[in-house]
Amino acid sequence: MVHLHGKARVALGTRWTAVMLLLSFAFVSDLSAATEMPQEGMSGFQFAKILGFGFGVLTLGIILYVLVYHRGTPLGQTARWLHLLSLCVIPVFLLFLGNLVAFEGSKKVAFCGSCHPVMGPYVDDLNDPNSISLAAIHQRINYVREKQCYACHVGYGLAGTIGAKIDGLAHMFHYFTGTYTQPIKLWRPYNSANCLSCHTGSRAFEKESVHVSVMSAMKTNKVSCLFCHAEAHFQPAANVRE
Repeated sequence: MVHLHGKARVALGTRWTAVMLLLSFAFVSDLSAATEMPQEGMSGFQFAKILGFGFGVLTLGIILYVLVYHRGTPLGQTARWLHLLSLCVIPVFLLFLGNLVAFEGSKKVAFCGSCHPVMGPYVDDLNDPNSISLAAIHQRINYVREKQCYACHVGYGLAGTIGAKIDGLAHMFHYFTGTYTQPIKLWRPYNSANCLSCHTGSRAFEKESVHVSVMSAMKTNKVSCLFCHAEAHFQPAANVRE
């Protein structure tokens, strides 16, 4: 058996840790992609939650094991590697995993509606079978099958995802500090590219000559879809807080 000492052991441990972190990042990336695909049985999101809980329990178990069985030698070789695993390696993996679970959970309509009474009226309108707002129509005829709020309000690509996280944190800050007014309003014009990302190429959409004639103007947001169509949501009339 070959015994490693000093710098060789540290170098080996560092490389092993780097490999584990890279593999963990790749695994979480694949798991994130799995949450976007329709699946039968357990979804990627559910699996991520269970996996995160399991690794959290494992981390606590390792820490308790070190405290009990390595109490007299907290800086021994075995204890040091267990410290590295429980306090550095697994937490970094959990950071990626936790971010995935939190972000996927925040895409759900129920999460948006949890900021009652701010978003409650909008979610009610979305699910109202008699509403003729664009959101309700899209919901009723199943144009957007799930994550309806996220699908329509988040820009596409990496910049859209990052912007959604930043905006979400700002929204939560204003909600919990009470620094908002009702009815709430978009702080910037709605990007028509979100509509075109689904409707462009649709036969029903492109057979309307008016759509074709204003396509370039819609792509540059000089013309909004709402100029011709109903409101995206019917705004709540009362400016009150429950």
